[in-house]
Amino acid sequence: MKRKHQKSRRKGQPVLPKIFIILISLSLGTGIPLFGNSILSTIYQVQGKYAQDPEKAIALYQQAVKFDPDSASAYYNLGELLSNSGRLDQAIKAYQKAVELDPSLAKAFSGQGKALKNQGKYADAVIAYQQAWKITPNAERESKYADIFNDLGEALTAEGKLLEAVNSYNQAIEINPYYASAYNNLGVTLSQLGNLDGAIINYRKVIRLDPYNGKAYNNLGKALHKQGKLNEAIAAYEKAIVYTHNSGEIHHNLGKALLEKEEYYRAAIAYRDAIRLNPNSADAYSGLGEAQYKQGNLYEAIISSEKALELDPQNANAYKNICFVFHNQRKYDQAVKNCQKAFALDPSLREVKFYLAEVPRQLAFKRYPHIFNYPENLPNEPLFDLKRSVVKVVLKSEDGWGVGTGWIIKRKGNKAWVVTNRHVVTKKEDTEQHENIEVEFYSDPPPGQFRKRQPAKIVKMTSPNDWLDLAVLEVTGIPEDIQPLTLSSSSQAGNTPILVIGHPYNKTEWFVSQGDVSRKTHQKLELSAFLASGSSGGPVLNKQNQVVGLAVGIKLWCHTAPEIPKDMSCGVAYPIEVVTEKLKVWDIL
Repeated sequence: MKRKHQKSRRKGQPVLPKIFIILISLSLGTGIPLFGNSILSTIYQVQGKYAQDPEKAIALYQQAVKFDPDSASAYYNLGELLSNSGRLDQAIKAYQKAVELDPSLAKAFSGQGKALKNQGKYADAVIAYQQAWKITPNAERESKYADIFNDLGEALTAEGKLLEAVNSYNQAIEINPYYASAYNNLGVTLSQLGNLDGAIINYRKVIRLDPYNGKAYNNLGKALHKQGKLNEAIAAYEKAIVYTHNSGEIHHNLGKALLEKEEYYRAAIAYRDAIRLNPNSADAYSGLGEAQYKQGNLYEAIISSEKALELDPQNANAYKNICFVFHNQRKYDQAVKNCQKAFALDPSLREVKFYLAEVPRQLAFKRYPHIFNYPENLPNEPLFDLKRSVVKVVLKSEDGWGVGTGWIIKRKGNKAWVVTNRHVVTKKEDTEQHENIEVEFYSDPPPGQFRKRQPAKIVKMTSPNDWLDLAVLEVTGIPEDIQPLTLSSSSQAGNTPILVIGHPYNKTEWFVSQGDVSRKTHQKLELSAFLASGSSGGPVLNKQNQVVGLAVGIKLWCHTAPEIPKDMSCGVAYPIEVVTEKLKVWDIL
């Protein structure tokens, strides 16, 4: 009968003959070379390859390169082990030694690139990845190196070289059309560029390849949310929650979408789930506070917002919530102080900016009614006449405020007609007109005074189903010096300088944005001038200060200017011809 071994070797672990082990020990102990160094190095590499303990494997490979310092493969494998154990500096040195010994070892350059990327040294990582691809034999490229382009894309994205990153991800996908990670990374980069349609296409490809990919559903939700497709975004977030357990971020994203959709009860539930998973999330507490404020639960809103500030004293949204709660309680001085804190921390909060402009005005009017009888202070500046003909459209209702732009198209006596967009003078969720519309005229009031306004009413407006987003306001009692803007054909507008005057929420009022018309069709002008919410309805002016178009919105994906400012985007306008055609039908012109 055969004797059973007392110990069984682990699966996959080679057994060196005992004589080899004895001889190696004698060689090391006596210093007498019983084997050549290259053979000893090979033995250590074999043992290192199959070692179960990573630290033991690293020690064995260190012995291997000690016996054979010319073995590029030993240095490469040592680099892999060091990189996987997080010892990146040592890994990079090992990879560098490997490529010095064998400049054709593409995988060593690739490993070096990955380690450099993980260290945040993106520029050096890009160089290493590019070298890996350059020296990879053509016959091996399609079968082995899609990862190189995917990793290169990640490094380029981190460097801010987004268009180069897009090309790199596309090459990875060309090599491997089933590479879900590359599709996801491509979607993220396209989203950063503002190409949300392209991002959504790639996130959906990830989901087709991997239907349980919660990360892709979350990214899809964020892109749809940015497009204002709230129902689709909410559905995507809910799928992400199913396939990604215990993610506070996704619950938070869901809460934001539900809050925007005015489903405050569900939003509060989502924020509470986010807090349960991440109790230190100040943003989740401030989101919960906003949902509670919108529900009318003012006491709870204060508690949640104060908790947010306890976790993050720089949380602007928490100060905004407290401001609006105090306003609701008619504690105006305390409200203004908190909104001032919010605006100082985040000047992009449009609700806060509007509040700080409107509430002091309303309080001043109540306390000192004669204040609006003071004469206007009209500054002497090059674009003064143009700015006087461009009005700020101010919308006030019980459920919110808003700002847009318009301009004088016609005047008759003390009555004028203002051109703007339909969406500027209708509520967000439906086509109901705002009950309280005012237009404000440009001037430079001294401290304690305010620009003059007049009430306005809608006299003409396109239907919601009409592609032309257009409305006309009628205003009585405008200042005598304000005149209609001059119109000109847009046929010569292409590639010529233009400027747009408007009221973007993230810039100053009567902000002048410069650029040119990058593309033109019968229905649309694409502008390289950067716009933001609040610019809608503004005039597009040629270098003779004549109107060639009407600003209608923004286009996140800019063909001619991919490096867009963080808080702005390329503009879209209607050619003046389609505007005047409709105005003639309405008998305005």
